[in-house]
Amino acid sequence: MSRLNTAEIAAALNVDAGDATPLTSFTTDSRTVCPGACFIALQGPRHDASAFAEQALAAGAALVIAGKSARAHAQVLRVDNPLAALGTIAALARSRFEGPVLGITGSAGKTTLKEHLRQLIPADWCAVFPEASHNNSEGVPRTILSAQPEARCMVLELGTNAPGEIAALSRISAPTLAAFTSIGAAHLQGLGNVGGVLQEKMDLARALPVGATAFINADDALLANAVWPTGIEVVRLGLRAVPGVRTPVVCDGQALRMRSAGLRIEHAATTEVQMRSLWMALCIAEFLGVDEAHLAQAAPCVAPARLRGEIRRIGETLLILDCYNANPLSMRAALEDLGRRSGARRAVLGEMLELGSDAEEFHREVGRQVAGLQLDEVLLIGPSAPFTAEAAHAAGMPAQSITVCPTRESANTAFRTLVAHGGTVLLKGSRLMALERLLEGQHE
Repeated sequence: MSRLNTAEIAAALNVDAGDATPLTSFTTDSRTVCPGACFIALQGPRHDASAFAEQALAAGAALVIAGKSARAHAQVLRVDNPLAALGTIAALARSRFEGPVLGITGSAGKTTLKEHLRQLIPADWCAVFPEASHNNSEGVPRTILSAQPEARCMVLELGTNAPGEIAALSRISAPTLAAFTSIGAAHLQGLGNVGGVLQEKMDLARALPVGATAFINADDALLANAVWPTGIEVVRLGLRAVPGVRTPVVCDGQALRMRSAGLRIEHAATTEVQMRSLWMALCIAEFLGVDEAHLAQAAPCVAPARLRGEIRRIGETLLILDCYNANPLSMRAALEDLGRRSGARRAVLGEMLELGSDAEEFHREVGRQVAGLQLDEVLLIGPSAPFTAEAAHAAGMPAQSITVCPTRESANTAFRTLVAHGGTVLLKGSRLMALERLLEGQHE
């Protein structure tokens, strides 16, 4: 992919062009500006980075995209909406990229699949991946603009909070293939219901060119039964042997084969969620052209991303930190995996956010599931914790096995007591709960 220059960007933004100076990089952080960079000064509810335009020029920026409040300067392009300009520039850069572009979407599992692919695709491909969960109108363009000229493929996460966001991100990223991880109750304040979630996610499939391939998690009933656009190939992947679904050939507990006569691929996945993600990643990587010998070498080193099924220990207690985010779908899956484990099983469960008017019932469902799994103990944290506790107790869980705390800060003592009891402990909650902070001061 060739580098963009200042004149090309000015033309794309319908702003008077200056010299055609090649740009070395793009950034939205004035502190990371280097000589030859383009600094895009984004505007937030409380801050306007246009105030740092002169600082960016002093650091060597060749071009600054800023709001109308910026001082006039030959190297500053003033626009009405710098965020929209960022998307326009990213779309221009994407149009120069000739390799495959994978768009990943789903209510849960996007980042896990992306990180598994990062670990499976050879380093010399210089593949483009988003950092953290950069999956919105700022993060997707930033990821595209991070591509180096030698990059062979792009892997992008496409997230959403409201109708139309997936379509908008697809127009910028122009994906050539797609992966769908799951559909569930998430961001219902903006999307209304699970049907609205499905329709929003399907905008990624609708954006694919004719002949493109979509990989779907066929273990997800909504994805398995969805009506897919004509003209694309749908590859159904899963762990459950169903006609038309491609499943791994399991050799033993920690190994599989892509095909019955293929290489033995060892792995370290310890949960069904991780195994399914790894299987999808292996199939997608193979489709992209990664040879099976490399996959067999790389797969044993694939590990969960931080706070997404991450394993830690405190003394004799095994901790499963799956607390980067939570919704009813991912909560159910995490609890099911906990229920399959032997020995004492405990859970620390935080609030599931952005569930709209049905939030209380979703939290009660968690309580009923907890009771059905016969967990030894649960620590419930957040405003909806009493609903979960009430449902768990009504479904047969002893009251002495349930602890309710209104906030994470008030749960420190109860958490230390629970961890001291040993066994396996799951931590699961939405990002704003930051349940991992309960470990501060604990000796691992």
